Amino acid sequence: MWSTDMEKVYYFDNAATTFPKHENVYKAMDEANRDYAVNAGRGAYALARKASEVISETRQQIMELTETENVAEVVFTASATLACNEIFGGIDWEKKRTVYVSPFEHNAVMRSLFLYQKRYGFLITELALDEKGMELDQEKIRFQFMREKPDLVIMSHVSNVTGYILPIEEIAASA
Repeated sequence: MWSTDMEKVYYFDNAATTFPKHENVYKAMDEANRDYAVNAGRGAYALARKASEVISETRQQIMELTETENVAEVVFTASATLACNEIFGGIDWEKKRTVYVSPFEHNAVMRSLFLYQKRYGFLITELALDEKGMELDQEKIRFQFMREKPDLVIMSHVSNVTGYILPIEEIAASA
């Protein structure tokens, strides 16, 4: 159990989770749970309309942040695991022969990926690491892609374990 005296707690696992959270996060979650935990988009009563409005405003803010123009591209899920499964469910795996994956992926990605591999028989190749084994080696990856062109590259933007920011733009350009 966590002490309420936060000066005595030293938490070093912020790459995987955030604790303690900023006070604004606690306030926003409390407000959402107390004021908007209704069936948004399905009721004609005032509270349901207000909850729908909050969701719509949040969606618009995310669209602005990500420079997205299509509202259908902003999808809310209960977790990253469910989001990965939604994305994987929409891929035509029968057309994939070579899938590259970063060595920093979460089990939620890898377990689903192995399930699809078993079903469809594509090759999974791990993206090359540098000598220290802590970062992707972009030069080696370029050679990997020249040897076997990727049909799909799966990689997180940031490792939830180390906090390493993966060079997604550079890897995408090499693919």
